[in-house]
Amino acid sequence: MADQATPVANVPEEILSEILTPLLKHPDAVFSDRSQKALLEPGYSSATYLLVCKAWFRVATPLLYNVVILRTSAQAEAIQTVLKAHPEIGNFIKKLRVEGGFGDAMHTILKSALNITDLFLTLSIWGSGNVRGLCSGLPLINPRRVIIDDDERRPKNNKLITQLFATLIELIPKWDRLQTFDSPYTSGEHHPTSTARAEALASALRESRTIQRLIVGIGVGDGFPDYLYQVVNMPSLKHLHFEQRQSLALDTRLRTAVEADPRLKAIVTFSTPASDKSSSGSFLSSPSLAPVQSKKYFAGNFKEFKRLSETEEGTAEKLEVFLPVINRKKPVNPVNPMLLAPFTSLTHFTWRALDPRLLFTPIPAGFSPFPNLEILSIGGASPTVLDFGSQLPLTSLRKVHLREIADIPASIAFLQSHGAKLVELTAPLDILAKIDVFNLSPNLNLLVIVPPSDQVCPWIDNPRSTPRKLEPAIQRAFERFEPQSFPLLKEMKMGCIQWPTSQHGKNKWIILSEVLRPKGIKLTDVHGIGGTGKRNL
Repeated sequence: MADQATPVANVPEEILSEILTPLLKHPDAVFSDRSQKALLEPGYSSATYLLVCKAWFRVATPLLYNVVILRTSAQAEAIQTVLKAHPEIGNFIKKLRVEGGFGDAMHTILKSALNITDLFLTLSIWGSGNVRGLCSGLPLINPRRVIIDDDERRPKNNKLITQLFATLIELIPKWDRLQTFDSPYTSGEHHPTSTARAEALASALRESRTIQRLIVGIGVGDGFPDYLYQVVNMPSLKHLHFEQRQSLALDTRLRTAVEADPRLKAIVTFSTPASDKSSSGSFLSSPSLAPVQSKKYFAGNFKEFKRLSETEEGTAEKLEVFLPVINRKKPVNPVNPMLLAPFTSLTHFTWRALDPRLLFTPIPAGFSPFPNLEILSIGGASPTVLDFGSQLPLTSLRKVHLREIADIPASIAFLQSHGAKLVELTAPLDILAKIDVFNLSPNLNLLVIVPPSDQVCPWIDNPRSTPRKLEPAIQRAFERFEPQSFPLLKEMKMGCIQWPTSQHGKNKWIILSEVLRPKGIKLTDVHGIGGTGKRNL
C-alpha cells in the first residue's frame, strides 16, 4: 500500500470519492436483474483500488461494500471472514443480493449488516445447500425493499426452499420499514407451486402496514390475478406496478380489468423493459421501403429494391436487400446490376437472395460500384453478388460475412479475388474446407466458422433408432491444438456455448475452457464472455 506522502494520497477525499464511485458502484439494474447470468471468473477486481494507498482504502471501502452480490458459497465465506475481522464494515452494506443459501456464513453477514435497505433473495435453491444462516439472520434486518426471484414456470421445490419461504411469510408483516415488494410471479397462469407461493405472499403482504409499492410481472394473455385482490385495498398501498418481463406477455385483458375498476385504475401503472423498446436503426420486421435510420435502408423484395435504386441520391451508407423465393415453378428474370450504380456511398451491404436461379445480366464494361464498401454480408443460394463482386476492385473491403447457404463455388472465387485484403471473415465450414484460408487471407484478425450446412450431413434428415448418443470430439481437438501455429491467437469464440449460471451448474464448456487456458487462449461465448472453472471473488 502506498505511503500517505505520495502524490496520489494528497487528493482530497471528496474528490477521490467522486472518482471512485463510478468504478465501484453496482447499478440498481444489475442488483435487481432476474435474468440468468453466466457464473464466470470476474475480470479486474474492484478490491484492487483499496491497495493504492491508505486514503484510497478509507474512501473506497464504504463504496466497495455498499452493494454486496453473493453468487457462490466461496464469496459468502470470504465476506464472512472480512466481517469477523472488521465488523464495522458491515455498516457500509446497504444492498445485499443472495443467489443461494450459502450456509452459516449468511448469519454472520446479516448480523453485521443491520443497515441493509435493499434485499434480493432467490427461491431457486438446490437441495444440497443450507439455509440455516439465512433463516436465522433475516429477522435481524429490517429492509425497505425486498426482491424475490423464482422460476415460476419450473419452480424448484425442496425442504430448504420450504424453510426459507416460511421465514419470508413470517417476516414480511413484521418488517415495519418494508415499503416496496418486487414479486417474482406474473399475472398470467403459473405452475401450481408458483400459484400457491404467489397466493401465500399476497396473504403475507396483506398483513403488512407499511407496504406502499408492489411490483408484479405481466403474464401471457390473462386478466387481473385473483390473488392480488386481497392486497389492493390495503390502506398503505399506493402503487401496484405491472412490468413486462416476458417478450410474449400480453396485457390487453389485464388493462381491461384495471380500466373497469376505479380502485385499480387509481393505483395501477404499467411499464415495459427498455430492451423491448425499438431502437433507432433496427430493421423493420416486415418488408417495407423506408429509411430505417439516417442513411440506412432495407428492401424486402425486388420491387422495393428497384424503387429504392431509382430514388437513391448517393447518400445511403448501409443497405440490406432481401429477395425471397417467389415461385419455384416460374422462371426467374435476371437482375440488371446497374440497379446498384446509385449506391456510391455504401460502406455496409447485405444481400440475401434465396433463389439460386437469380442471376445478374452481363455486367457493362467499366462498371465498378462500391468504392467505399467496407463490409459485405451474403446470405442465400444466389451467386449474383459474389460473381459480380469477384470482378470488382473493392479496394475498401475489409470484412466479409458468408452465411450458411451461400453459394460455395461463387464464395470460393470471391475469396480468391479479395481474401488478401480481409481482416475479418465469417464463412461456413464447407467453404473453408476447400480453401487455404490463412494463406489466402494473411491479414485476418477474426475468423468466424459457421457450422456445416445440411448438405454436408444428409443422413440426419431421416429418423434413426440408433445411435443413442452423439458427442463431438472437440475436446480432443482442443487438446491437440498447438498455439505455435497461431502465436497471436488470444480468443476462440463459439456461439453454442452456454455457461453455468450457478455454482451447482456443470457443463463441458468449462472443461474446454480449462484445456485452452494454459495455451494462452480464452474460450468465449457469442457475447465475448469467457468461462473458467475457478469461482473466485
